[in-house]
Amino acid sequence: MSRTRTCPGARYTKATSRSPPPLGGAGRHAGAAYDLNGPEFTSYRDQVRVLAEAIGEEIRFERVTPEEARELYRRQGGFAADNADFLLGFTDYSGNDADPADAADFDLASYGPFPTSEAVTGRPARTFAEWAGEHAADFR
Repeated sequence: MSRTRTCPGARYTKATSRSPPPLGGAGRHAGAAYDLNGPEFTSYRDQVRVLAEAIGEEIRFERVTPEEARELYRRQGGFAADNADFLLGFTDYSGNDADPADAADFDLASYGPFPTSEAVTGRPARTFAEWAGEHAADFR
């Protein structure tokens, strides 16, 4: 069975932990926000390949332009529609107009993996393949 799914806006993947983080005392993480990722950077194309392997089905990756993605988000409604311009780079963090092409050359991988996952959860981050295998049923 072949299935087509569109996910045009994710800039990078947020990692999840296997269990709640060890808070190590009241308030240690109060008000904190962390960027978490796995131990390696995985391209969108590789994420699709790994998910397809995990569920045992073919999944195609289709690249869309930021403009096409914005229209898809707006039709979807909800959070995606409300935040399409920011998620896709049409506006910046301050709400000012921006050009999505400016982010096209940005390579998050050049920063390397963020060390926050293990520091916050007390255990190493899982690979995307490990996460996909554990959550394969969510994609069937």
